[in-house]
Amino acid sequence: MASVLNKIQQFANSPKGKQMIRQLSERAQQMSRDPRTRAKIEDVRRRFQSGRAGSRPTGTTGTGTTGTTDTPGTGTTGAGTGTGTGTTY
Repeated sequence: MASVLNKIQQFANSPKGKQMIRQLSERAQQMSRDPRTRAKIEDVRRRFQSGRAGSRPTGTTGTGTTGTTDTPGTGTTGAGTGTGTGTTY
């Protein structure tokens, strides 16, 4: 693992690596000035800080069939019996 990190460090310190880093930095600065990109970043930041990162969109209850709601207190999804798959959302 250390050899991979050493190779990355060597590349980053090489002239070609420095050029790539400079280009990526300029591109990131351009993108950060775009209002659409700023809105996306703000949305992700807001969701992450509220603890919803990676969760399903609000209002989604599954496939629409009965018995697919979260079982209270178990943290699993199942048919309401508490014997779900162990997947938490």
